[in-house]
Amino acid sequence: MLQHVGARPAEPGTGADAQKRPLLRRSRFWARLTAGVGLTTGRKIQKEKNMQVDWKEHIVSTTDVLRGKPRLKGTRIPVSLVLGYLAAGHTHAEILQEFPDLSQEHIAACLDYARALAEFEVAV
Repeated sequence: MLQHVGARPAEPGTGADAQKRPLLRRSRFWARLTAGVGLTTGRKIQKEKNMQVDWKEHIVSTTDVLRGKPRLKGTRIPVSLVLGYLAAGHTHAEILQEFPDLSQEHIAACLDYARALAEFEVAV
């Protein structure tokens, strides 16, 4: 690694903006996740946040298709596949290009389904 003469490498986690980095990272992640096209403005994010989608209208699970894995209604596309694409950093636009049968509502339904599973509590 090249280093300038007399320059000290900055230590990770130091500096005036060190406390801002995690918040910035989260906001960029949220922007990519909700907007589907790289980093966006706050107005675009707000618009996507207001998209209310009930996952129960878009996701089904029947034993005769995909052995009961949750899938998008009317397709053989499992929810786990869409969530995997999102986790890998693909944008909504890329996913829609890869799967022309999907819509923005389908992707939002997958995210809502994942949120519902994360909030699920087991009775003890």
